[in-house]
Amino acid sequence: MTKKRILIVTYYFPPSNNIGALRLKSFAENFLRLGFEPTVVTRHWDGNEETWNDYFAGSQNQEVEFSEGDGYRVIRLPAPAAEARSGPVLQRRFKLVLDAFRGRFQTESDAAEMFRPFLERYLRENEFDYLLVSSPPQNIVRLGSELSTKFRIPLIVDLRDLWNLANVTVRPLAGSRSHRVLNVIQEYYFRKWLAHAKLIAGVSSPITDYVKKVKPSATVAVITNGFERDLFSGIQYDPPSKFLFSSVGTLYPEQDLTVLLEGLRLFLDDKKDEDIQLNFIGAAVRTDMEQFLRSKLPASITHITPRIERAAAVEWMAKSHVLFYAGWTGYRGIYSGKIFEYLGSGNNILIAPTDNDVIEDLIASTKAGKVVDSGHEFASIMNHWFTEWKKTGKASYQGDSRKIAHYTRENQAELLIDAISRIASTHKG
Repeated sequence: MTKKRILIVTYYFPPSNNIGALRLKSFAENFLRLGFEPTVVTRHWDGNEETWNDYFAGSQNQEVEFSEGDGYRVIRLPAPAAEARSGPVLQRRFKLVLDAFRGRFQTESDAAEMFRPFLERYLRENEFDYLLVSSPPQNIVRLGSELSTKFRIPLIVDLRDLWNLANVTVRPLAGSRSHRVLNVIQEYYFRKWLAHAKLIAGVSSPITDYVKKVKPSATVAVITNGFERDLFSGIQYDPPSKFLFSSVGTLYPEQDLTVLLEGLRLFLDDKKDEDIQLNFIGAAVRTDMEQFLRSKLPASITHITPRIERAAAVEWMAKSHVLFYAGWTGYRGIYSGKIFEYLGSGNNILIAPTDNDVIEDLIASTKAGKVVDSGHEFASIMNHWFTEWKKTGKASYQGDSRKIAHYTRENQAELLIDAISRIASTHKG
């Protein structure tokens, strides 16, 4: 049987140290395993990105690079530095809306302009059965739509975030008039760009539900993030001498950290410093969040790092007794990629506060931890786990391994392949 050829276009791909890069790498690897012939087009990455500004800096390598070391082809393209965001706030907002009227979104990572010249040449010389583009950045959906139409390749759109934040919030979007105008314009363009997509994959059901609202005829599939089956195999570390409470990944100002702070205050009230360590691995990627945490938590037991290599982050997850995540209060459909790696660790997850949405459902169905909404609840469950650790060296864990296995990247890729297999495999479609 002839293998189906699929072109994957993504801004993020290893060695980029980004959760989106890992999702697309898993697609490429598992497409290959499942009988497809993938080719990935991305930009050059150094792999040492620690702050947001690093992700929008130009690439050192200014040559087109072809490699096939993992069994599939990866084409890495040069990347110019992002457009500078300068001038008064009102001027920047005006430019944001002006760009939007022209269908230009997230221009700090303009994959459409970056990739288009090469891809148009490449597609004139190479045939593919499918084209898959992964957003964000949002502009890559526009690129996918244009290439799909021009070269008559069935289009698959992978949405890791929804374009319009106003429509994934429970409450009306707060913010400036320019942002509300932007949301209306974004929806107009995305309805247009998704019009001919054969399949739209989203990382959560609220995202695919909204896509169906915008485009009722759309074929959609929920393909969550996940963790590799062997991610935690072979990790060796000395048992920690302290009770480790860890947040691994980026924290954002929009997340409610009041339950965390109140809960830790109550929990730490009768604890000795030599027994506890609070870890915020990767939180310093945002200087505002690093400064906030340092101002609120005891310096003697608080450890904050910038973004670190994935292997080191996974080790922190493996050896921590509690893995913390702040639910997105008032938002719908927002998972963190890290929450799935938390699942794979086999350690207790503590969500505070709840999102009353996908994260709460995930923890409830997998029984992989607890969800709390107050500082007192937070401190109570932390004290329970801490007491168990003091007595036995570990905290009891009730996770359902069968349900957790649903969220391996291998399984999610298989679900995507099943959805793709139902697409009419014709270049004329």
